[in-house]
Amino acid sequence: MTRLKILGSEPAWPSANRACSGYILDIEQQTILIDAGTGVFERLRATADPESITAIVISHLHFDHWADLIPYRYYLSLEAKPSNPPKLYLPPNGVEILRRVVEPIDPNPDFFTGTFETFEYDPQSGLHIGKAHFQFRKMLHPIDTYGMRISTNDRTFVYSADTGWEDSIYEFTKQADLLLCEAAYVDQPGNPNVHITAEQAGKIAQAGNVKKLVLTHLPERKAEVAIGLAKREFNGEVDYAYSSREFEV
Repeated sequence: MTRLKILGSEPAWPSANRACSGYILDIEQQTILIDAGTGVFERLRATADPESITAIVISHLHFDHWADLIPYRYYLSLEAKPSNPPKLYLPPNGVEILRRVVEPIDPNPDFFTGTFETFEYDPQSGLHIGKAHFQFRKMLHPIDTYGMRISTNDRTFVYSADTGWEDSIYEFTKQADLLLCEAAYVDQPGNPNVHITAEQAGKIAQAGNVKKLVLTHLPERKAEVAIGLAKREFNGEVDYAYSSREFEV
């Protein structure tokens, strides 16, 4: 059984008691953390043992998707000290980018790599974590950002990460059992090269013939409006990534 648990789904800033992007995917005896934005580590500690995470996969290096790797690192290095720390999978060039970010406050070149078992994934060849197969798609966003299509023998989960509008996105989402899709602009179109609206998320789900659409990367207070707008375009089930909610894929 594949299950998705929501740790956080707020946009670039957290709300009270709600974190930015962070999701746990339990799949084929692997517990995978996808993204680790602001507030996610606190939510993780309230939910599970941080040492139980098999791997962490980061979609891109905007702060609301990785900033809580910093407290996670401090916890592992100073408190837990596990013999088998989680594997950390970063986008291409991610190791050097994170090193440069933390260097002014901690010049240790192994700040992350000395604690996490750290890798950079290859978007072209994909990634295997246990029996879970990751395929990546470069999304339309100001920095290199990768959507994820995660499959086992009988289930497929797709995460849009952050993305602007592209007509071809639906090809990546085709036949997904669950599509976790951003809808940051909700009902007010913004820069189409940065994020999409809830209606556009519905269009992607409909064109891809997915079974269920879950909206994320928007404030919970706008969830019901976003769900209604997505339903204008998608005939299937639509929900919002409420904090602590679990979904079967």
